[in-house]
Amino acid sequence: MSERSHLILMVLMWLVVVWRARTLSTPGIHRQRWLMYVGITMTWTLSSPTALEPWFDQVDAWAGWPLISGVKRTVAILSAAAVSTLYFGITQRSIRWVWPSALGTLTVMAGAHIASGHTVGAIADWDGSMAGRVYFVAYEAFLAMTYAIAGGVTLMHAIIDHGARKDIRIGMGILGVGTIACFPVALYILWCLLVAGPGVYADQQFRGVQALMLFACVVGSMVLEIGAAMHARRTRRLLVGLTPLHTAAAELFPERVLPMPVDQEQLIRHVVEIRDAQTALAAYHPDPAPESDPAAAAQWFTTAIANHAAGKHAERGTLAVATAAVTRQKFMDEAKWLAAVSRAYGQAEAVGR
Repeated sequence: MSERSHLILMVLMWLVVVWRARTLSTPGIHRQRWLMYVGITMTWTLSSPTALEPWFDQVDAWAGWPLISGVKRTVAILSAAAVSTLYFGITQRSIRWVWPSALGTLTVMAGAHIASGHTVGAIADWDGSMAGRVYFVAYEAFLAMTYAIAGGVTLMHAIIDHGARKDIRIGMGILGVGTIACFPVALYILWCLLVAGPGVYADQQFRGVQALMLFACVVGSMVLEIGAAMHARRTRRLLVGLTPLHTAAAELFPERVLPMPVDQEQLIRHVVEIRDAQTALAAYHPDPAPESDPAAAAQWFTTAIANHAAGKHAERGTLAVATAAVTRQKFMDEAKWLAAVSRAYGQAEAVGR
C-alpha cells in the first residue's frame, strides 16, 4: 500500500474521530463506537508509514528499545477489544470475556517483552527467541479470536436477522466482512511463528487487508449512524402525525396515557394508546373501523368520539373493533397507518371548526 494512500486514510479517520468526539459523553453504543474509532485510528497511525517513521525512530532511540511497536500493539489489543464490545453490544451478546481476555493478553505480552530484555520489535525482525514467540503468539492469537468471533457474530446477525432495519443489516454486514477478512491473516502469522519460523513473514505484507478492515469499521459504523439518524427523524415525523388523534384519545381517556421520555418509546406508547382508545370507542360506533382508507378511518373516529361525548352507545349484538382487510405485521407500518389516519382526522377537525 502506498504511503499516500496510507496517509489519506489516516487523515480521513482522524477527521471522523474529531467529528464524533461529542458522543464521548453519551453512554452506551455511541461512546463505544467513538472509542473504536480512536483505537483503530491510532493503530493505523502507529503503523510506521514512511512520512512518520523518522519521528518514530527518534522516540525508539530516546527509549532505547522499540517503544513504538509496543505502543502500537497495546493500542491494537485495546482497539480489538473495543471493536468486539461494540459488535456484541449491537447484537446483544455477552461482553464479559472481552476485556479480561485483552488484559490477560497484555499481561503475557508485557512479561515476554521484559524477558526478552525489551528487544521485541517487528515480527519480520524476530530472531526465533522463545520470548519473542510468546509475545507475538499472544498478540496474534487474541486478534485471531476477536476477528473470528466478533466478525462471525456480526456477519451472521446481518444475514439472519430479518426483523432488523435494512440500514442495520447493511452496516453490520460491512463491519462483519471487514473484520473477518483479517482472520486468515492472523492465522497465517501464527503459522509463521509456530511452524515456519523466522524470516518467512515480511513487514507490510498485508497492509491492504488491514486497511480494508479499518476502513470497513468506519464505513459500517457510519452506515449505522446515518441509519439511526434517519430512523430518529422518521420517528419524530410519525409522532407529529399521530398528535391530532392521540390528543383526542388522551382527552377521552387521560388515565390510560403514560408519558415517555424517549421518542421511540413515546411512538410505541402513542400507537398503543390510540389502538386502546379505538377499542373503547368501538362501543360508540355501529360499524367496525376501516383499515384500508385513512380518511374513512378518520371519519370513524370522528363519529365514535361524537357519540362518546353524547353518551350514545351503538345498538348492535356484536362488537367489532376493526375490519380485518389489512394485516400490518411490522410496528413501523402500523405507526405509519395510524399517522395517516391521524393527519386525516386533524384535517377534518380543522375544517369542522
